[in-house]
Amino acid sequence: MSTLADDLPAAQKAMMRELWRRERVDHLKETIQWMHERQDHRQELRLWDLEREDRERDRASWKERVEAEHKAWKNMVEAERQAWAREGEEWTRRREEEERHRKDVEWRRQGVHWKGPWKNGGCHEYGVQSYSADLLDIPGDLNWREVCEDMPIQIECSRYDRADKCERNEHGNVWATWGALRRSGMRRYESRLMNLHDGDDWNTMCNTSPATIGGVHYDRPTVCEDKNGRTGIFNHPDGWCW
Repeated sequence: MSTLADDLPAAQKAMMRELWRRERVDHLKETIQWMHERQDHRQELRLWDLEREDRERDRASWKERVEAEHKAWKNMVEAERQAWAREGEEWTRRREEEERHRKDVEWRRQGVHWKGPWKNGGCHEYGVQSYSADLLDIPGDLNWREVCEDMPIQIECSRYDRADKCERNEHGNVWATWGALRRSGMRRYESRLMNLHDGDDWNTMCNTSPATIGGVHYDRPTVCEDKNGRTGIFNHPDGWCW
């Protein structure tokens, strides 16, 4: 069976074969170039992935560094705040002590003093005993009420900076009245909790810190309070405190 190509001259057939060969060569070249371009594209994608991973690592490292710096800054600020608070509390405590001492010395220098105190009949209120004391030798140029209200006193085992009530009779006798809590043979000791570290729960540390008072060991305070600093309060038996 004859075909169209059989009717072509040999020269034309040779030319066609040459065209087909060139087309195959060109196609092969294009295929190779496409494969190279595909390989280059894959390499570029890999480089992009590596760069993205590097950027993510850098970002994570930067975030960790910023968070660490922020945490350190917060810790520093909190430590400074606590230090300032402790200094303020200590300054307040010392100022109050100095003020009490100043008043005590001032009144005593002028000869003012308490006589007593003694228990009054009945209770001041539930569980509270009423005490009174005479205030003697008040200089005539001083206001008796001001001196009376500002004159500290020791009642049993407690110190009172101010009287609950000051009175004077027609004879010029001055006395004051206090409501003093019964101690039931217990003396109250207070101790500041020291050497706390950042992150410590002061209440837990206070309630688990031992102490020895008058030879008696206590595993923990009777109670913990936050007043002018973290303070443990111990009720210690004392025969003088009844």
